[in-house]
Amino acid sequence: MLRLWRLRRVSAMFARIEKNVRFSYFWTRCIKLFLVTIFVCHCAACFIYLLAARHPESKEADTWLGNVLPNFRDESLWTRYVTSVYWAVTTLTTTGYGDIHPVNQGEMVYDIFFMLLNLALTAYIIGNMTNLITRLTARTRGYRDSVQAVTDFAHRNQLPARLHEQMLAHMQLKFKTDSLQQQGTMAILPKAIRSSLAQHLFLKTVEKVYLFQGTSYNFLTQLVTEMKAEYFPPREEIILFNEAPSEFYIVVNGSVDVLIKKDSFEQILFTAHSGDVIGEIGVLCYMPQPFTVRSRKLSQLLRIDRTVFMSVVQSFQEDGQRIVDNLLQRLRESDDPRFEELSAEIEVLLTDGSDMTLSLCSLAAYGNAEAMEEQLKEGADPNKADYCGRTPLLIASTKGHLECVKLLLEHKAEANKADVDGKVPLAEALIARDPATVKLLWENGATLQNANRGQLLGQAVQDCNVELIEDYLEYGADIDEGDDEGLTPLHIAVLHGLPAMAKFLISKGANPNKATEGIPTPLELAEQSNANPELAKLRAQLLKTPVAALNDDKFREELSRSDDSIHPATPPETSPFGSGNDITSDAGALPRTKKTLSVGFQISQPQSPTRLKRFNLSRSRHEHPAINSLMQKQSPRGRRASSIKRHKTLHANPWGRQRGLEGDTNAISGSQPHSDSTPPEFSAAPKRVTIHPHHPHSKEAFSCVVGKLVMLPQSIDELLQIANTKFQDLHATRVMNREAAEIDDVSVIRDNEHLFVVVDNRVHLESQLGFDAGELIANLESIITVLSSAKS
Repeated sequence: MLRLWRLRRVSAMFARIEKNVRFSYFWTRCIKLFLVTIFVCHCAACFIYLLAARHPESKEADTWLGNVLPNFRDESLWTRYVTSVYWAVTTLTTTGYGDIHPVNQGEMVYDIFFMLLNLALTAYIIGNMTNLITRLTARTRGYRDSVQAVTDFAHRNQLPARLHEQMLAHMQLKFKTDSLQQQGTMAILPKAIRSSLAQHLFLKTVEKVYLFQGTSYNFLTQLVTEMKAEYFPPREEIILFNEAPSEFYIVVNGSVDVLIKKDSFEQILFTAHSGDVIGEIGVLCYMPQPFTVRSRKLSQLLRIDRTVFMSVVQSFQEDGQRIVDNLLQRLRESDDPRFEELSAEIEVLLTDGSDMTLSLCSLAAYGNAEAMEEQLKEGADPNKADYCGRTPLLIASTKGHLECVKLLLEHKAEANKADVDGKVPLAEALIARDPATVKLLWENGATLQNANRGQLLGQAVQDCNVELIEDYLEYGADIDEGDDEGLTPLHIAVLHGLPAMAKFLISKGANPNKATEGIPTPLELAEQSNANPELAKLRAQLLKTPVAALNDDKFREELSRSDDSIHPATPPETSPFGSGNDITSDAGALPRTKKTLSVGFQISQPQSPTRLKRFNLSRSRHEHPAINSLMQKQSPRGRRASSIKRHKTLHANPWGRQRGLEGDTNAISGSQPHSDSTPPEFSAAPKRVTIHPHHPHSKEAFSCVVGKLVMLPQSIDELLQIANTKFQDLHATRVMNREAAEIDDVSVIRDNEHLFVVVDNRVHLESQLGFDAGELIANLESIITVLSSAKS
């Protein structure tokens, strides 16, 4: 019995083996549990045999073994041992066939305690085996649960199939890469070991990158340590077009496509393989990413964060300059298609930089006049533009950094240099409503001569910003200035259904008969706007006026007073939106070239900016891309602004029409709430409806029959007349909605609703066959009556 103390040495041996990674933990635990079971059975068999052997020979039949094997002492030792172990195993496994059972009380007591021990041993074994098996399938179960959750999410939100496949591909990739445990392993190691591992894994790949040719070994080792390895499944977007330059990548394994979109089609510029770098142009030039990068197959990439990269470069400035030189050399000598369209911009951004310090444009955006002065003293070019052609003076004027503007003008910065979108410093200062900056620029020769004045005026018309329009006119803009498509401000006012703005523009000298090649005059556009009574009234007033009198100041003054929505007003002492600039004092007022009358309106906006609609133009008479693409014109900030969603893209104008929340009805001239005195022309935009020449439940409703988009007239009869004109030989008599409910009042029709004009079957039949249907029905009834009487 004392030798059982050696069992602790056996337990310690198994504990050492379990910690040894050269042996399988699963099989080690299984062998240990098996040996524990065998040992318990052996001990139980020995003790139960001892009870039978110590029993008196005269009462041998009163033992469990004597009951099974009479004269068991004469049997061999092997037979007695096997019989005892058989009893122990059947009892341990709770089988208990009943062929071997205790007989006397001592054996029964022993059997009771042994079966209680079996309960604890069975629970121990089952628990350990369950834990071992579940650990083997835990990752697979978690993966299946994640895939099921992604699938349910895609079905619940009705995601497109391509997006659903991308989500599943990401989950599959994560399941595969989690087994590598690369990030988790690297995270728990100290920095020195991580550095050695990164150098061993990725240094040879990084050394092949053209961008780092000629850099020092210390720079590369420190940079490699900061890189993060990532995996991307096939056809996953890695870098998006116009994305912020927050990181760039080095391809380790796999391949990725560099794409550019032309004419709504994606074109593959080139395919990057191991050792190629992507996204470096945006990071080094600090410009939006000019390309889209998408993985072609399963790829491993090294990600380098821009902030981390710049901090490493600051410690190795010579290597930073070498990186810039490598990019310039690649630009000049390589036939890389990425540089064909951006070569000039990249050359300007990188040629004069001795290191990767902030440019004058960045300093102008931050308003750091001290750092800007240091760079200017060192010979920096004050007219050096960024990727979008914006000069430091233009950026400083936009941000309202007066000290930076003064500093740049003192160093001979060009005050009239425009960017690629036709924006100049004076226009930006006017939009920002910064009187001090406007005055300073004006005194230093700034004008609107090089600006896209037509675009600026058109955007101000859409914003209903009267004061900004007046400022443009006072600083040299022409009221009939056309934009890139040839549309004048009056064109835009008519197209957007703004009669009060149209009157204001005419009062300022706009020509309603100005003809542009391929574009109808504003007066002709107003003729098509039958749904807007105010425009029709204005058109009638203009038609009665002789052409020579249109330029008369007296006529313009009468026109401006003909509507209550236009009235003389004085400029507010301060900006109604809290700019804090006193515009009535001599020091802060905007410099004027002549004294003018400030005009203000009270305008009730539509319920939402998305409700502002164009008037329907007849394509048969006026086909011009300027009118068809009016809603996609450039805003003064250089962004593509759709009038349907322009509340998200228009420039934030502190004195213009207040935008923001849908349904805002604040006034233009003082952010006053809309009242009942608001003119009707601004109460709502005209409604448009689509008419279809069939019943809503007919088979044509499920086919690709194209309807007609028309302006909603004032009555149902007018709508039916329009439908009969649009659809020849229709003779429609009723109007229905999608649910086949007849409509008899236009007030219940909503904007952009689909209407169905149908023909009364009886009237249509009479017109087609040339007889009276009522007479035919009467004759048939008489015939049926005669036949019924004859049958009876």
